Amino acid sequence: MDTSYILDTSVAVKWFSSDKENHLLQAGKLLQDIQNNKIAIFAPEFLLMEVANALLFSKKLDSKTVKDSCQLLLQSPIIFTPLTSALLFQAIKLAESYHLTIYDAVYLSLAQEKLCKIITSDRVLSTIKKFSLPLEKY
Repeated sequence: MDTSYILDTSVAVKWFSSDKENHLLQAGKLLQDIQNNKIAIFAPEFLLMEVANALLFSKKLDSKTVKDSCQLLLQSPIIFTPLTSALLFQAIKLAESYHLTIYDAVYLSLAQEKLCKIITSDRVLSTIKKFSLPLEKY
């Protein structure tokens, strides 16, 4: 497996709720490629909290469905990365440079660390071509 990506929350949410979502075919292909170990996927550990929050509050799913969704993510081949001081401190620099939230900048920092791109549907992250691959281009 030569190809690695960073998974962003905007994509993971599509796997559990299609309501008002676009690029679902690409999200499905990505998930299939992950499950078939065609690509390696990394994500910061807090992606789980972001997905749970989005499903519970934005998508209005019940808590059992949200727990089940998080369980599926935990059982997947996604490699969840803890937030280290190095990752955080680099994210702070990137947040300042690109005018991002620290949360979004952690994805960039992880992409730099792993020498790969973020697969994202996030409008802001998608504009940072150096670090991102918009989901619609997957």
